[in-house]
Amino acid sequence: MPSTRPSAVLSVSDDTVLDRIFDPEAAPSLALVISPDAPVDPNISDPSLLARLNARASALVQLIEASVIANDTATTQGLLSTSTSATTLDHAISAFTTLVSEHPTYASAYLNRAQALRLKHGDHLYRNPCADRMIADLYRTIVLSTPASPTLPVSPTQARTLANAHTFRGMLLHIASKDLLLETGTAVDTSGVAHKTTEMPSLLINLTVGQVQEMASHDFQLGGRYGSTIARAMAVKTNPYAKLCGSIVQEAMRKELGNI
Repeated sequence: MPSTRPSAVLSVSDDTVLDRIFDPEAAPSLALVISPDAPVDPNISDPSLLARLNARASALVQLIEASVIANDTATTQGLLSTSTSATTLDHAISAFTTLVSEHPTYASAYLNRAQALRLKHGDHLYRNPCADRMIADLYRTIVLSTPASPTLPVSPTQARTLANAHTFRGMLLHIASKDLLLETGTAVDTSGVAHKTTEMPSLLINLTVGQVQEMASHDFQLGGRYGSTIARAMAVKTNPYAKLCGSIVQEAMRKELGNI
């Protein structure tokens, strides 16, 4: 005899929440279209100019990578101080600044300058003299690279730039939220609100730890949407719905095990 118990019907909202729990990088819901036929750079239509800019940026990135690797190896052997790498980073930062000054719509230059600043000053936004500059560069990268409509296709290069920028910013914000938790009474008040402008970037002033965590989670979701596997993993880790479900499951397991 069939059960008379009414079947559960999920609302659209319930369905969306469940999708976000188990696949948080799926939001926004519109499928991303990555097409080799889309413009390589949405702001620079001249192929020869773009090739020259990419060559300049690539040469600087290779210089940074070679310097960091050589410096790390030598430092491990006790042969060299970190000043060599710092000098190279200063040169690269200056060169990227020239590049964005000459071509202010070239998104990759902003992203690479932010990476160079991170290598020189570290991953922590708290008490970082270049925190605002890093955040501004990543913001500019994202604004220049994000399509005008979510239905527009993006090129593989454009998707990679967006994935890197959102993941990078998400990591910085994720680390900043941890710093805020550790610095209670110094960088935050008892409610977790940042208030010292000299110690935190302006973006985070008057935000709670929870709000910074939400910003990081949103960036990870978008980074995952554009193809970053690291961002996908971090989106699941920082997703508040997933955390809630995890805590509920853990509590249920504790009760169940306690009855055995």
